[in-house]
Order: sequence, then structure tokens, then C-alpha cells
Amino acid sequence: MKSISLRSNWSLLRLVSLILGLPLFSLQAVFLGVSATAAGSIPALAVLWLFTLAPVVFVWRWWPKAMPTSPWQRKLANWYLSSGVIASVLVIAAVGWIGSERGIHPILCNTGNESISDYPTLEQAAELLSFPVPELGQRVGWFVPGRSQSTIILLHGFGCRRQEMLDRALALNQAGYSTLLFDLHGQGDSDGDAVTLGFYERQDALAAVEYLKTRDDVDGSNIGVLGISMGASVAIMAAAMNPDIKAVIADSPFESATRGIEEGFTRVTGLPRFPFGPITLTFIEWRLGISPEDIAPIEKVAAISPRPLLLIHGTGDTDVSPANSEVLFAAAGEPK
Repeated sequence: MKSISLRSNWSLLRLVSLILGLPLFSLQAVFLGVSATAAGSIPALAVLWLFTLAPVVFVWRWWPKAMPTSPWQRKLANWYLSSGVIASVLVIAAVGWIGSERGIHPILCNTGNESISDYPTLEQAAELLSFPVPELGQRVGWFVPGRSQSTIILLHGFGCRRQEMLDRALALNQAGYSTLLFDLHGQGDSDGDAVTLGFYERQDALAAVEYLKTRDDVDGSNIGVLGISMGASVAIMAAAMNPDIKAVIADSPFESATRGIEEGFTRVTGLPRFPFGPITLTFIEWRLGISPEDIAPIEKVAAISPRPLLLIHGTGDTDVSPANSEVLFAAAGEPK
């Protein structure tokens, strides 16, 4: 009777193990298979694909009639399944670290090598300057006086520098406006060791407003902001926080840092947005000590009204989808 009871308990254990383990190892196999597809090297692809057989090995290990009987067969199956779990953990860690690294230390964008010498009109008039951001160091940029003391702050995009905004500065200067271009937190010549996707950068924009208000050649009651990509999202958040910003032009903003990272993730890594995007977001939060969920222009945009907001977005944008501007436009107050 005791032997029958032990066999019954062992059969129940195998059944429970199959019910719980088969879905788990199937998900692991899919996870590693997708990771292998996007792997940048043949050895990595081969190693990861090796573990896509985990569900078959697991069933062979636990199925009553197919269960390996010799000790070495059981040890080999256990080693294989354990190695697959370890490989999954390593992939998660690698994806999280690489994705977060590209998020907070981006590669310099295509316009990063432009020079103010390419714009002689601006070069002759530009004043090299720096201004402080409380507790965050100095921001370095140019002030270009115009015929008018009305001034536009120009905010560059993710992975770029103030040079990205030179063409806008020229157009605005020709229209009579004064402009302030500067490197955001952690980029170009400004202080900071990482890009924070708008978290500290919005403080940069607010500090720029305060700096302009100290200048005798600026009309502190007529300050606007024009931003591109991440800079556009920063412009929205800063304007919502400071009524001294009288107008906003946001070119290709993201509605939230979370969405911006997830949309850019596949383009940069080749991996699907889920589950790899949330993994990257978790690593960014851990490394920066801030939550990307706290960077959400969609929650602030309505506060700009009744000041004017102009949203610009190309329908062919593959970096930040135009759907971001559509939801921001819907949430914004008038005039827009």
C-alpha cells in the first residue's frame, strides 16, 4: 500500500511539473528564438537557438513513458534545461543594459558635426555663453541677437547638439527674432553624464528662461520655445510649468518617454517592442534613478492653453510615430 501511495504521489508530481513547466519552457524557447533572430553574431544565434528545443527536452524528461532512466540521461536533461534558464537571464541582462546604454548615451545624430561656421551670418553675431541649472551644472550655447528682443529658445533632439538647430536659428534670425541655442543635459559641451529623456532637460529649458530674463537685450515678456523630437517634448513640459513661455512650437514630440523608447527600440535593436522594451525601461530607471513614466508631455500639454501651441509632424516619420502628435493635439487646449 505504501509503495502504491509513493507511486501515486510521484505521478501527481510529474503531472503538476508538466502543467507548470511546459508553458514556462515554451515561452523561454520563444524568447530565446526571437533573441537569436536579432542576434548580431552567428555564435550567439547558434547558442540561443540550441535552447529552443527546451519544451521537447522537458517533456522527454518528465513524461512517464519517455522519462530517461539512466542517471547520466537525467543529469544531461537537467543541465540542458538549467542552462536554458541561465541563458534567458543573461539575454535579459544584456538587452536591458545595451538598450539602456543606447538610451542614455546615444550615438551622435547626423547633424552633430555641423558647425556654426557654415552659417556666416550667425557666426558673426553669435555670443558664446553658459548659464547655470540649479544642482545640475552649466549649459553651454549661443545667443544670437535679432532685430527684435523677442527671443526663441531652440531645443535640439535626442542624441544631437545645439548645432542641429542652426538652420532654425538662421530662419528665425532672418525673420527678426533673437535666439538661444544650447546643449541639453549630458550632451555636447554641457554638464551631465547622461541623457535623461526629458527629466532633467526640462529643468534646462526653465533655467534658460530665467537666464534670458536677466539680459537687457531680451524682452522677458516675449519668450517662446521651439523644440525637435525630445526637445519638442521638453518644450511642452517646460511651457506647462512656466507661464513666462508665451508660445510653443513642438516638432515631432513623443507623448511620453515610455512610448518614445518603445517605438525606437525595434528600430535600434531589431528586437520586438515587447517584452524587450519594458526590460530596457526597467534598466533605465535603475541606472538613472528616475522613472520614464514621470516624463509624459501628454499629461502636461493641456496646461499650455491659452498660450498658442503649434505641433508639427511628418507622416513618414520612422523615429517618432505621428500618432504621438495626434494624441497630444487631441489633449491640448486652444489655440492649437
